Amino acid sequence: MEQRVLSRRSFLQQASFWGAASLVPVKFSVSSLSNLTERLGLQLYTVRDEMVEKPQETLEAIRNAGYQQIELFDSQLLPQLQPVLKSLGLSVNSTHFLSPLLTGNWEPMMAFGINPPPASYTLEKAIEQAGEHEVNYFVFPYIFPQNRGGLDTYKLLAEKLNQTGEACQQAGIQLGYHNHSFEFQPMEESSPMEILLSETDPELVCLELDVFWVSVAGYNPAEYIRQYADRIQLLHLKDKKESTPQTYRAITLPPDSFQPVGSGVLDFVEILRAAEEANVQHIFVEQDASDDPLADIKKSSKYLQNLKI
Repeated sequence: MEQRVLSRRSFLQQASFWGAASLVPVKFSVSSLSNLTERLGLQLYTVRDEMVEKPQETLEAIRNAGYQQIELFDSQLLPQLQPVLKSLGLSVNSTHFLSPLLTGNWEPMMAFGINPPPASYTLEKAIEQAGEHEVNYFVFPYIFPQNRGGLDTYKLLAEKLNQTGEACQQAGIQLGYHNHSFEFQPMEESSPMEILLSETDPELVCLELDVFWVSVAGYNPAEYIRQYADRIQLLHLKDKKESTPQTYRAITLPPDSFQPVGSGVLDFVEILRAAEEANVQHIFVEQDASDDPLADIKKSSKYLQNLKI
């Protein structure tokens, strides 16, 4: 996570230098897509460094690879990026938001040199902004280790998620929760994930299930999707290297644990069959670490478009 936070800081600090004015619409020719790939999206975090270094080329690569949808990793980027992405034919139907907006604890992010947003950018403002930009999903992305504790901690978080879900519902958007592996760690004959599922209102809080982290925690992603089909509306797709250990501590994983979809050991045919059965609404490719993100997102897209399900 430390690597993720530092990259996020770099992106936010440099984004103002390439702003929307520097990007121009480009015409593309894309063949008709199956129902699956029409829903195929990319979590923009995958190409965070490329968006700083070569934004126009990166957006063209995303669109040429067959992605139709984008998920932002920070809702603060909506006013700047959404109009540009739309002009390129890339819809923005989901965004993550900075988790301290909900938890209230900015110290973990500040420890990495990231200052809180202006005081005017509250959780309520972020939700309002997401609604104004016609984003369908507003996703809580991560609980910093400093904010974790026993099951009571997650009960309190569930209460805050329900409250936030109500505010999102009033703005016409759906609150989501994105998992990692730590939520599955057994705790007092339960687990944080079990508490979050049981204590949140299904009408107010859906799951954005990251199949990689489900697998890293020791679960079968397809079976998990079927078990909680009524809670899962979004999926993150990333593949797992064969030698990746089971762990509840994400920071211990080597970077090459993350692989393009179809290049590792996860059974995406079964995962996507389960997703279809569960009526999952959106599917986003995300690869936390990569030596060549633009090449890898193309590999993931090509694999998914060639699947026969």
